Amino acid sequence: MKSYKGITDYSEYTEVSGKPITQDQLYRMRHRYSWAKELVNRDKIGLELCCGSGQGLKIVSENLDKLYAVDITESLIDQANKNSPDNVICSKVDALTFLENSENEFFDFIIMFECIYYFESLERLIDLAKKSLKPGGLILLTWPNPLKKDFVKCEHTYCYPLIKELKKFTQDENKEFKTEFYGFEVLNKKSLLTSFKSKIKTLAVKFNLIPKTQKGRLFLKRIFQGKMIEMPNSLKYFATDKNSLIEIKDDNDLKLKEPLVIYGIIKKI
Repeated sequence: MKSYKGITDYSEYTEVSGKPITQDQLYRMRHRYSWAKELVNRDKIGLELCCGSGQGLKIVSENLDKLYAVDITESLIDQANKNSPDNVICSKVDALTFLENSENEFFDFIIMFECIYYFESLERLIDLAKKSLKPGGLILLTWPNPLKKDFVKCEHTYCYPLIKELKKFTQDENKEFKTEFYGFEVLNKKSLLTSFKSKIKTLAVKFNLIPKTQKGRLFLKRIFQGKMIEMPNSLKYFATDKNSLIEIKDDNDLKLKEPLVIYGIIKKI
């Protein structure tokens, strides 16, 4: 089963320790990993697919029995290994291959943050994850809202799913799984500057002016978002504000509320 578009080095397409990022990027990463930590109980066994250089592993692994972390990019998994606590096991392996070789009902939770759009068959990925999940376990997902007016598709990606598609992948005769979806928006929509930047980006998307390369996009970020900061090796936990997430019931909600990021929970009953 092909999962990636012939790519084995994703270091150019993800946040890497020591590389420049925006304040918003850092906040979004801290928020999603802190959110995951708040949903996970002590002494559990977890898995993060496509963990990158592992900045969120320290947050999530605290109080866990074990956390497995996998990524297909050797340089990223090497960094993750160096910065991980003792209860984290990092492996360079394709996510689908790892799930195919995992025991049934082994994990208490599985994290898929900002990666599901790199898989040719999202249905296959979700099916394998569901089989690997214990009763009461969680699959936690985040991905960009493709219905947002200034949405930009990343290179080497397949599909950015809507709520309807994710719900379809979790339906079964026994009603063994249930789903919840939320929207997250880091920026202050009431800010005049934020509103102006969003309109400019929307126009750039409309007229196909967004650079195709990551370097070009980084240049634009520096222009519109100012000084960049260095991506840390490990993220710090913070208590998430309940008001930072809004409930998303369907695709119409996605279009009307226009959150920047979609948060998904698939729970095995």
